[in-house]
Amino acid sequence: MKRSLLSGVALLAGMLVAACGKDGPTGPVSGVITVNLSTANADDRAVLVSVTGPEEITGIEVANPSYTLHSRGSGTAFKAAVFGKLGAGALLRFTVPDVHRVGSYTATVIQVSDAGNAVRAEPTGYTLTLAR
Repeated sequence: MKRSLLSGVALLAGMLVAACGKDGPTGPVSGVITVNLSTANADDRAVLVSVTGPEEITGIEVANPSYTLHSRGSGTAFKAAVFGKLGAGALLRFTVPDVHRVGSYTATVIQVSDAGNAVRAEPTGYTLTLAR
């Protein structure tokens, strides 16, 4: 009797585990998206970027504690000016209601200045990528 009860409990536990799936939650998962900067210049000191998306953006912060951030915006869009000795890599982070929708957000470089505070004529050669 005990053996059949234990077998039944083990079978039920196995079915529950299999029903949960391997991929975890499929619904919205709030979290952080990182904006990564790609640049070939070694003397960038300020960058102005624009970020837009389908859902509310909150918690905008720099990814590097040596950077300074000034941002403006609300809802699904913001502009951010980041100052410091900028290099390729993580630039900003922000929080969204569903990180699975990272591909629906866009980030654009608007303007860049160098160490002498001269604005670069065109922000060509700069790329922003978004990652969870």
